[in-house]
Amino acid sequence: MNDRFFTRLVIIVLVLINLGTLGFIWVGHQRLADGPPRPGGAPKDVVGYLTKQLGLTSGQQDTIAELQNNFKRDIREAEENYRSLHPPYFNQLQGADVDSAKVEQALDALTEGSRKIEELTFNHFRKVRAVCNPGQQKRFDEIVNDVMHMLAPPQRGFGGQPPPGGPRDGNGPPPGQEPPPGK
Repeated sequence: MNDRFFTRLVIIVLVLINLGTLGFIWVGHQRLADGPPRPGGAPKDVVGYLTKQLGLTSGQQDTIAELQNNFKRDIREAEENYRSLHPPYFNQLQGADVDSAKVEQALDALTEGSRKIEELTFNHFRKVRAVCNPGQQKRFDEIVNDVMHMLAPPQRGFGGQPPPGGPRDGNGPPPGQEPPPGK
């Protein structure tokens, strides 16, 4: 009788653990349905955030939404181009001889691709700011960095994973205070 009771108790505990795990997964899935949380807890809806923070009129909202749609299209194109430039650069590692001129050329192309992304972003925000009245422009200047964080892709380390123990995930010591190797 004692073995039977213990077996039933273990089965009940395991069923409860499984139900709890499924519930946790379900709640976590619902919470992340709108995408990962952004740094600083900023919402994912940039136009909504700007509307709330700047008190935008409906006309301004429409103009900014159109600017944002154009920006998304242009930035997607520029990012795809930038990603396509990495294989030619890293292909220079293959083989015993490395042609420094080809490496330099591939690196210049990568640099130009990155520059294009930054230029598109800067010009987009300049256009958004121009839609605002002087009072809104002052507030925009105060929150522009928050908006930039909202649009920034999550930081990834080598292999597409977040950097372990990096400052973005809050684990590990602050930069510059790492323990010596081997400790």
